Amino acid sequence: MITLALLKSYWKWGAALALLISIPLGAAWYHAHVYHAGELAQKTVDDARDKRNSDAADAERIVLNDKVAAAQALLKVAQDDLVKLQKDYDDANAISKQRAADLAAGTIRERVLVRAAKQPADPNEPVAGGPAAVLGDDASYETYLDPGVASWLEGIRGERNAAVERLNACVSDYNAVKAAADAMP
Repeated sequence: MITLALLKSYWKWGAALALLISIPLGAAWYHAHVYHAGELAQKTVDDARDKRNSDAADAERIVLNDKVAAAQALLKVAQDDLVKLQKDYDDANAISKQRAADLAAGTIRERVLVRAAKQPADPNEPVAGGPAAVLGDDASYETYLDPGVASWLEGIRGERNAAVERLNACVSDYNAVKAAADAMP
């Protein structure tokens, strides 16, 4: 039979065993509770900081998207201008080539105004200015250029127009790039 002394002994051993088990379990629970409370507090701080950073980044992205859209609109306008300038250039170039060909073939003629030179003091001296000089002082007359010369002059005019168009296209491209760069932060 179990006696009172034996029960007291079991009781002491049971209490000691319960104490030995409950102390590490209590310490583990306390550690977990404190650790998780700290984790939760840090998570709250991190979440607040992340939300502030995310809101700031979203606001900055909206501003940058607006600037990019404005720059793209400026670029689109510049591209449209460039297409118009290219069409104008192509049209003028075609007209100039056709005119040069017509002048070279003699189907059209280029009229020029020739002004007479002043008469030299010595009548035996050759007259500068050719036949117009015999008309008298400040006289003028119209004549036609040689077809080859007229065609050559039209070619020079066409090259000049092409150079001006290329320069205008470069200026337009530069202005578009500068406007896009100025629109960026």
